[in-house]
Amino acid sequence: MVAGKFKPFDGDTELVPGIRAVAARGHTPGHSTCLVGSKGYTFLPVNYSGLK
Repeated sequence: MVAGKFKPFDGDTELVPGIRAVAARGHTPGHSTCLVGSKGYTFLPVNYSGLK
């Protein structure tokens, strides 16, 4: 990590235009996911790594 480049956030926050951090409350405090939006579309990446 480059010194001075990390900016902590809390809750729902727009990180850069089109990318928004969204609180994903659950068993892990501070957990978040990202919504990616462009040209009227929104994408929410989902990871089911616990499934086999």
